[in-house]
Amino acid sequence: MTISSKQKEKIRTGYQQQIAYCTANDAPLTASICRAIITVADESTRTGSRILNWNGEVIPQALPLRSAAPFHALHQSGKAPALAAIYEGKANNQEQINSLINAALQEFDDIIYPWLDTPPQTNEPGRCAALMSGLMILSQRHSLPIEILEIGSSAGLNLNIHRYYFDLGGVKTGPSDSHILIKPEWRGVNTPPAMHPDIISTKGVDLYPMDCKDERTRARLLAYVWPEQKSRLDRTAKAIKIAQDHRVNLSQGDAADWLETQLSQPQDSGTMRVLMHSIVWQYLPKAGQERIAIAMEKAGQKACNDKALAWIALETNQSKKQHQLSIRSWPNHGDTQILGYAHAHGFWVNWL
Repeated sequence: MTISSKQKEKIRTGYQQQIAYCTANDAPLTASICRAIITVADESTRTGSRILNWNGEVIPQALPLRSAAPFHALHQSGKAPALAAIYEGKANNQEQINSLINAALQEFDDIIYPWLDTPPQTNEPGRCAALMSGLMILSQRHSLPIEILEIGSSAGLNLNIHRYYFDLGGVKTGPSDSHILIKPEWRGVNTPPAMHPDIISTKGVDLYPMDCKDERTRARLLAYVWPEQKSRLDRTAKAIKIAQDHRVNLSQGDAADWLETQLSQPQDSGTMRVLMHSIVWQYLPKAGQERIAIAMEKAGQKACNDKALAWIALETNQSKKQHQLSIRSWPNHGDTQILGYAHAHGFWVNWL
């Protein structure tokens, strides 16, 4: 198949955007791997051909990260020992990395190729720092036990948010004996209120839910973590262990379908339902986004003091190129309030 120069440019531009994003988010190794992939990809492998002839959107569908994760998985499994030079920091320049990635691509093409089928599963537990901060505001505002409804739950790691211990600018909440301490760099003069959200239930949905009991799932989740971010690898491994010990209520399905069904169910008096999501909105079709917004507006009109509704989101603000934390709640607080901005993987929170 002949690849047009316009097609090549579109794909390469997408990869360059991902490379710039990784570099800006302290992930130079992941940037180098993405750079190597787009440099060596050609028609000699199924994977290379599929990348160069990608018929969808490059960044919204996370093509660079789909293609980078299988190399990390091969390294972690020990199947490709030569890749250790990259992941252990022994490859000294981009040319060496290009050569090693190309060799692995040629040898493991059939293993790498299926990773392009689905988007990355990076439901990062570090994002819970921002989400918990928002839940503390909602607890102060409505003083009700919380039922969390999460869309884009992946393996449900963030559905165990109430089992993590937090230090948010010196304000602490959650079980102090948790295996996970989430303590981001706190930016901003203020802190969230010293509240302890009473989370009584969590439910989630994902198009491709992952079961932490499955060994291949655990390996896949860790492969999506950017390899230079060792603290993330450690935290994700611990979150997986917690998910194994505490199974979450996780369904397979479309986010809009699922949420409409959940909101149609009777709500107990003395509770607050909270729609929660992080870095998933960009992956939803526009029609799905509109249905979710309409469903929340309609449910919000029926909310009352002892049956509250809230919406908390950590999503990309495209104009600011930052991840924005926002909340809405009903009754009385239906307008969007921006609480701050956060690192995509939870390293810092800039609290407004």
